[in-house]
Amino acid sequence: MLANANVQPITTPGLRWFGRLLTIAFLGAIVVLVFGRYIAFGRQELGSLFRRWGRDAYQGQHFDAAVRNFSAALFIGGNGETRALYNRGLAYQRDGNHRAAVEDFSRLVVLTPSDPRPLIAKARSNKALGNRAEIVRDFESAVQANPGNIAALIGLARSRADAGDFNGAVSDLDRAVLINPEHAGVLALRAQYRLHQDNGSGALEDADRYIQIRPNSADGYALRSLAHTRLGQYDQALIDVDQAIQIGPQTPTLTGRRATLYQKTGKIEDSLPEYQRALDGNANLAWVYRGRGVANWVKQNVDAAEADFSKSVELEPEDFTARLRRARFYVEVDRPDQALLDVNKALQIDPRSARAYITRAAAYARKRDTKRVIADLNRAGALDNESLRTRYERARVYVFTDQYDLAIRDADAILAIKAEDVGALKVRGKSHYKLARYDQALKDFDALVRLQPEDPFVWELRGKTNRQLDNLAEATTDFDR
Repeated sequence: MLANANVQPITTPGLRWFGRLLTIAFLGAIVVLVFGRYIAFGRQELGSLFRRWGRDAYQGQHFDAAVRNFSAALFIGGNGETRALYNRGLAYQRDGNHRAAVEDFSRLVVLTPSDPRPLIAKARSNKALGNRAEIVRDFESAVQANPGNIAALIGLARSRADAGDFNGAVSDLDRAVLINPEHAGVLALRAQYRLHQDNGSGALEDADRYIQIRPNSADGYALRSLAHTRLGQYDQALIDVDQAIQIGPQTPTLTGRRATLYQKTGKIEDSLPEYQRALDGNANLAWVYRGRGVANWVKQNVDAAEADFSKSVELEPEDFTARLRRARFYVEVDRPDQALLDVNKALQIDPRSARAYITRAAAYARKRDTKRVIADLNRAGALDNESLRTRYERARVYVFTDQYDLAIRDADAILAIKAEDVGALKVRGKSHYKLARYDQALKDFDALVRLQPEDPFVWELRGKTNRQLDNLAEATTDFDR
């Protein structure tokens, strides 16, 4: 009976709808599976397209458009997100929006901690924002991320030098040279920082190596001329500047340096037209006005010298050297009150300058304020008692204050290291003359005549000394020169 029963399927309405939903879900899964990959592929392509447009805009220097395109690529997401973020940071940087650039590079530092490039880029934007402490930290982190990255080491060295830490800067570049001894840019930078350390021999070594690597570059010869100048080897420096000018191009800077070397080798008359040629090429070179001011000063063209020193200050009112040079001029022409205005400004700029304290001591000496003279000389000695420049400047103040034996002591210390230092020979010769030690003075003035035969002042000094020794024929010859 059961076998013959007519069994009907369950066909209630609820179950029928449930079956339809399962069918729809199954078909939807197939659609997602088939088209999802296509959609993801389209997303990657679209992101890549925006990144390419961003790069094109960046190369065309349309940095705002580059930012928009890289931002669109980041919104879409997908592969290449870190590249888009880095490139947007660079675009912000070039567009002058350094705060936004720092934000992008900071995100990248978290995403790619082993990559030094975002840290280097971030440091550059922090430099533009004046965040000095952050700059050093960024470059230090970049070096830690990749100790062999020369760009990071150069950046760290520059940041230390900007903060006045030339010892640290040279140490960083020493590491870079160990990585690549033939890196001309590193050698040039280390030579410059060694000059700031008063290490002329080290700078000369770097300049020689630079010339070996790039023998046809004027930069190497220009750099070597600075090293020779620091060592007091003015004739060799002049040869190198002439070689740099011959290679070309003849820039106002090189012309100005040649003028300075003419002056240092006693060719004052030759230096003045060279200074003018340099200024004809660039009327805003403050250091050239200072150099010409010294030449005019030697020629006793006091008004012209003051005009040049003042023009230098006008162009660079916050420059330490501009203020100090004019202060020294005012000391020499016995205008101590004006000298004090400039030297006090110089000390505001660099309160740890031994030279500035020595110059202020000279100004006080003109005012016969012995107590302040001694105080400033002591400050200078505490800051820098051994450098040749400090000894020379201090010796000149001792001459001003009639302390000739002390002046001779400092001059002797200089000449023990640089036997043909013209400034030290003048100081010592004048001091011996004032102490009536004419035989010893004559030896120094003989050396000066040999070193600077075209400087009329040294012939005058020797002529006076020969007259004191009753060498009248020699004295007449010297005065005629």
